Amino acid sequence: METKKEKLNDKQKAFLKAYVKLGVISKSAKEAGINRNTVRRWVKSSTTNFADKYEEAKRDFTERLELNAFGRVFEQGANANPALLIHLLKAHLPEKYGPISTATEESKDMIRELKATASKQRKEIDRIRDRIPAEDYDGADRLVQQAEKIISNKARPKDS
Repeated sequence: METKKEKLNDKQKAFLKAYVKLGVISKSAKEAGINRNTVRRWVKSSTTNFADKYEEAKRDFTERLELNAFGRVFEQGANANPALLIHLLKAHLPEKYGPISTATEESKDMIRELKATASKQRKEIDRIRDRIPAEDYDGADRLVQQAEKIISNKARPKDS
């Protein structure tokens, strides 16, 4: 059985109105005369439909941002801010312009692993370098530089 939700109070309404305008919890809370933690409590509370209204306010703010971005592109022209234009095209036509890329957790793990491996190899090179007699150092240093070059080339991702 569904319980009847209480209506939003004046502070909740003031916060939501401010959030649509500002898009930042702390500033919106301040404008509504509340603490930002109060907003968290309201979102978790099941006595009102504040959480739904808050999500709606987020969408409204996001829509305002999008309108602003489109307005800038159309007013200033594509050449004024090509990065903004590219992001808008990727967001709205990913099948044509490609999705906005983000590193996956798997990619991040692989990068961490590569860095750890490179660090171990550099330590090994330093350990070997320390054992080389000073009179042989010039020739050995060239070999070390070649080894470091090979390591850095291996650490670089290959193009697909």
